[in-house]
Amino acid sequence: MTQTFDRIFGVQQQVRDRFGSKFTTFGFESKGRRYFELSVQGWPTLNDGMTVTALLRKSDDWKSVVGWVAHDSGEIVCRDTRRHFVSAAWLLLITLIAALGFSVSTKGIDSILSIWAKAGLWLILFGFAVWEFADGINSIRERQRLNKILLALHIKGADAQSTPPHT
Repeated sequence: MTQTFDRIFGVQQQVRDRFGSKFTTFGFESKGRRYFELSVQGWPTLNDGMTVTALLRKSDDWKSVVGWVAHDSGEIVCRDTRRHFVSAAWLLLITLIAALGFSVSTKGIDSILSIWAKAGLWLILFGFAVWEFADGINSIRERQRLNKILLALHIKGADAQSTPPHT
């Protein structure tokens, strides 16, 4: 979806967690319609009159914005893919340590219930790791789609510039 931000308002750049994840919340007006409290990862350049091609999860729902490509600068705004893979790696490491610890500690007087509780905790940790990894794969796919949009914009721009004017 291509949109021109006629007017940008309420821009707030924030760091949301202890890992330093940067987010920007803002609103914009376009063709007399206002959109409030939108959130994107990073601290993108936001200017009145800028045009973007956005990737939305739901058609015409800016609350579901995945990212965008700014037409004039080519800036791509989307989620950071590295964060998901780093989280997945840490969760897998913790899961491995927990599994090794569980196998050593269950050789004593632990009850069957305790073994099942430990196995359940291990599965939960492993599940979170898989979820983070899958989310990382999704964020890579989103970035690839935005790169394709950027490439298409550059090709259209090059075609428009190389076409001689009609006399």
